[in-house]
Amino acid sequence: MTNKSIIILLACIVVISVLGFAIYLTKGEPVENEEAAIEIAKAYVLKKYKHGFDNYFISVELEDEVWIVWYYFTDENGYRPEGGGGPEVHIKRSTGRVVRCVLQK
Repeated sequence: MTNKSIIILLACIVVISVLGFAIYLTKGEPVENEEAAIEIAKAYVLKKYKHGFDNYFISVELEDEVWIVWYYFTDENGYRPEGGGGPEVHIKRSTGRVVRCVLQK
């Protein structure tokens, strides 16, 4: 084997390894219901913010194959006040992976 063919072979091995690893990372279990989405969101939020947001209400919606989990406050009349929103977590339905997590304004 020449040096050029060894380099090409090594490059192919690296590319195949990277693609295999990417496929492995994106593989996951589908999230079939709201309860499962909430559990994923709670675990992710606790890990990311070191805070459980236990005194927040939680709302869930499935939009374009992504579960969206919102944490929010309500005042004594049941209205959501401006500001002070909790995390908003987006979870891919097909894999259960969190694709976005931000604090609401």
